[in-house]
Amino acid sequence: MYNAAIASNITVKQIASYADTVQMCFSKGLGAPIGSIIVGPKDFIERARHVRKAMGGGWRQSGVIAAAAHVSLDHAEATIRADHERAKKLAKMINEATPDALRKKVYAKEEDITNMVLLHCENGVTVQQMNDHLQKHDILAMTFDAKRIRMVLNWNVCDENLDTIVTVYKKFVESL
Repeated sequence: MYNAAIASNITVKQIASYADTVQMCFSKGLGAPIGSIIVGPKDFIERARHVRKAMGGGWRQSGVIAAAAHVSLDHAEATIRADHERAKKLAKMINEATPDALRKKVYAKEEDITNMVLLHCENGVTVQQMNDHLQKHDILAMTFDAKRIRMVLNWNVCDENLDTIVTVYKKFVESL
């Protein structure tokens, strides 16, 4: 939700206003160790609490985790903006590292980027080849579809990691 709000230059409140209920995770992108929130009408929340407790989801000592989620929420906008900037930077770095002869085979879309970079693999370069190479070098990416790999940036990815990703990417394109 924060990624969509920042990318669209609107508030989370504006996005949430179109829904009766909203759920948001505080981990990954926002950097809390664990935690989510669910917001909605009183009867819905009462039912959700009942189901959570019935499924064994009660946790009396949750204050420390709630504090971490609160801190991540306080810094959410800056964190998400930094992720978006890093993603744009990574896409540009990948494209600059792609030799002209391979530009129609492998590239990263530089428009409409949030915290995700989509690597396009076409004309004989397969998603499987690229993903295998990345994973062999401890870079986690996900097959998005038959022609794209998704790389997600979050608070835990720094500028030095971008350099590492591009170095590994260069090795891949050199092997083609």
